[in-house]
Amino acid sequence: MARDNKLRSTPAVQFIQSISSSWKGYELFAIWIVKKLKPKVTVDLGFDMGLSTISFAHGNCGHTFGIDWLTDANFSRKRMAMESAFHNILNAIRLKYVKNLHLIIGPPTEISNKWNKEIDLLHIDCTQHYEDIQKQYEHWKPFLKKDSIILIHDVASFPSEIGRFFDELPLSKLLFTHGKGLGLATGNPSLCREIAEEWRF
Repeated sequence: MARDNKLRSTPAVQFIQSISSSWKGYELFAIWIVKKLKPKVTVDLGFDMGLSTISFAHGNCGHTFGIDWLTDANFSRKRMAMESAFHNILNAIRLKYVKNLHLIIGPPTEISNKWNKEIDLLHIDCTQHYEDIQKQYEHWKPFLKKDSIILIHDVASFPSEIGRFFDELPLSKLLFTHGKGLGLATGNPSLCREIAEEWRF
C-alpha cells in the first residue's frame, strides 16, 4: 500500500487521523483518490463519526456531501455517532481544514429522488444488508458519471451481504482487505490498474 509521509505530517491530516471511527485505515487513500480524481461532486452515504466525509473534503476539491439518517434499528448508537460527526466537522471547518462540506440529514433513497448533480465519487457505508445496499446503489446509480469511482465499506465484515453485493458488481474492482474491508469499483479499467499499481495491490 502506498505511503505519503509528507501528507501524514500536515496538521489537517493529523487532525483527520485523530478521529475515532470504524472507518480508520482508509483516510490516506480517501485523501489521495480525491487529489487524483479532482471530483466536482463526492457523495458519502453514511458519515458515522465524520471521518470519511472529512477525508473526502480534505483539499477542498469540488463539493463533498455527507448524507445520513437516524433509523429505529440503531437510533441510540447512530445519534451518538452523528453528534460526534457534527463536532468533528465543525472543528474541521473552524480550523479551516475543509470548506466544501455539506451535510444532509434524511433517508438516502428519498434524498436521491430530489438529487440533480452528477457524481464523480460515491461512498456507500449506510447498511450491512444485501437488499439495502442494492437498493441504495440502484437509487444513486443514475447520477454516476461513466468513469465514477464507487467505494463500499464493510465488504470484509459482512461477506455474505455487503461482500456478495460487491462481488456481483460488473465493474473493474479492487479490495482493501485490512480493517473492515473497503471495496473500489469503477467502469474505467485503466484507472483501476493505475490505482492498483500505486497502492500495490
